[in-house]
Amino acid sequence: MAMALRVIAGREQRGWLAPLGEADVLAPGAWVALEHRLDEAPAAPAEFAVVQSRRHGRTAVTLLARREGPR
Repeated sequence: MAMALRVIAGREQRGWLAPLGEADVLAPGAWVALEHRLDEAPAAPAEFAVVQSRRHGRTAVTLLARREGPR
């Protein structure tokens, strides 16, 4: 079963994304919905793939999925 996580974070608060992908807390295929300013699109760490990004005014939501791999 995949887990979903929704996060609202500014650029300075995204340092946790790479460690989250490296930690054994999200199953492969788990999604993270990252809400951010339109001009602050996140760079996806290697452990995540960008599924989709949608714009809502000056805000965007980017869906990331944890890649399959060894756990």
